[in-house]
Amino acid sequence: MKKIVITGLGMVTPVGNGKDVTWSSLKAGKCGIGRITKFDPSRCTCQVAGELKDFDAYLAEKGYVDRKAARHMDPFSIYGVAAAVEAWKDAGFSDENKPDMDRVATIIGNGIGGMKIFRDLIWQMQGLMREDHRFFKSHGQYDFPQKQWPTMLKMYLVGMLISNEKIKAKMGNKMNEGMIAPYKKVLDKISK
Repeated sequence: MKKIVITGLGMVTPVGNGKDVTWSSLKAGKCGIGRITKFDPSRCTCQVAGELKDFDAYLAEKGYVDRKAARHMDPFSIYGVAAAVEAWKDAGFSDENKPDMDRVATIIGNGIGGMKIFRDLIWQMQGLMREDHRFFKSHGQYDFPQKQWPTMLKMYLVGMLISNEKIKAKMGNKMNEGMIAPYKKVLDKISK
């Protein structure tokens, strides 16, 4: 059995942003559970959750994720990148001091994430995902402006085009490449 060494930690949690704040909060017995603030929970049976608090201020202070790239990322992914960059720096790595990447691993844990990107995809591809769109719309799940007719029309047409089997076959992995492009920019920036 090979030995494994943990060299760096990074955390963004409901009790604090950053490993030091999180650890202090845990030792003090702080609870990160509270009434949901990210949306109106009055329609929900459960109205409490463990949400991150003051994350935008933390991100602005630390600068772990490029703001331009972050606009195209799901909040869940931004949280993961921020924690990963903190762990990278906590391990003592930098542009000048890079490890042998064949000997480095990252372990990530989360409760649930990435739902915003799924919801936005349903909105954009409503021509293809008609039933999902009807469900989300009837349950008030869209919490962003929907009156941008040029964008809406463009995405509706893209959805219709993508539903065509011949076009799907020609596209291959191009759609996947477009979906991961914002994340690739962040990772490229970190590795420089």
